[in-house]
Amino acid sequence: MSSPFEPLQPPSSSSADNPPGNGQPAGAVEEPSRSPIRPTHPPAGGASRPRLVPAKPPTDAAEPEADRPADRSPSQIAGLNPQETIAHLRERMAQAAEEFAAGKINRAQFHAIYNRYGEQRRIIEGLLARDPQSNAWKAVARPGHTSFLRQHFEARLQFYALFILGRLTPIVQHGTRPPRPTDVVPILRALPGFLRKKGPLGPAKKRVTGGNWLVIVPGTHTVSIVLYSLEPSAQQLSQIEDLHSDFERANVHALAREEYTPERLVFPQRALFEA
Repeated sequence: MSSPFEPLQPPSSSSADNPPGNGQPAGAVEEPSRSPIRPTHPPAGGASRPRLVPAKPPTDAAEPEADRPADRSPSQIAGLNPQETIAHLRERMAQAAEEFAAGKINRAQFHAIYNRYGEQRRIIEGLLARDPQSNAWKAVARPGHTSFLRQHFEARLQFYALFILGRLTPIVQHGTRPPRPTDVVPILRALPGFLRKKGPLGPAKKRVTGGNWLVIVPGTHTVSIVLYSLEPSAQQLSQIEDLHSDFERANVHALAREEYTPERLVFPQRALFEA
């Protein structure tokens, strides 16, 4: 039976999928008033657990990537005087701040790009302070590296899985680097009770083992669990949220009838894995 995502590697069924007794899954959180997506106790050893950050899409529509100003060419930099060059670097630092505020880059990308321009600015100012007539600043002002930094620190999708609320076996999954069960299972077990008590819950993210980031997007019938290599940008979170909403919208009748077999559903999430 083929999967809408290839390769599909469903885990073996576990008794944890069949809650005993009172209908609550084994190991469910005792305090349903607490969010299952927010850690409440520090781990052993006294270190505080990473705080989950609710995902908020950018308030304004992000500019297309083509609208982002490009670095000046070496010939353009060579035509600037030192103060114009410093002003150009300051503009690029401000642009990085605006891109982060708009959700177009993540924290790692922001810090890498911002520090790159900041370092160039500090070195040029230091060289000019020692010798205002020196041309050594031109070598420092050479453009480059920021495109590499954007790509290097971009959050890359490692794993995606879609679960029915209250179940531990995914309908579909994709990727070879799933998150640790200890990072996911407590959330899956506690989420239905929390949603019944508190109502709809927006997407959330948290840093997990190995520096990866886990994204949780609950819906009415299902929940998406996504693992990224680094902290995702707001645009990436918004994309996951939109795909999950469209999945439930497209499959509303099948989900209401509890028809959960992949052959009866359509998956907008395929867009994450198809070029």
